[in-house]
Amino acid sequence: MSSYAMKALLIIIFLTSLPACSFIVGELPNGPGYITRQRATNIASNYIASNNLPWGEPMRVQFINNTFLFHYDTPNEESALIGGRALYVNIETGTVSFPPRL
Repeated sequence: MSSYAMKALLIIIFLTSLPACSFIVGELPNGPGYITRQRATNIASNYIASNNLPWGEPMRVQFINNTFLFHYDTPNEESALIGGRALYVNIETGTVSFPPRL
């Protein structure tokens, strides 16, 4: 295995071994018209509750391209078949969408 592949594998192992946590990637714009992280979290939680999705609380939150990406714990069987549970909340519109799953 190349050193690059080994480093990538170690990073993946490290990230998957972290306890449930949240972190932000990128710089958050602020000002009128933008949805805060807390409001985006509320939007995501309300969406999950109103659609009866048994996902629980997000394990991780990322900020990418004016969008909060919420990652949720996914059973191994489901993850292997169609990928991890996640949803986006756009900070300009507050709309919820889903990243593609396999």
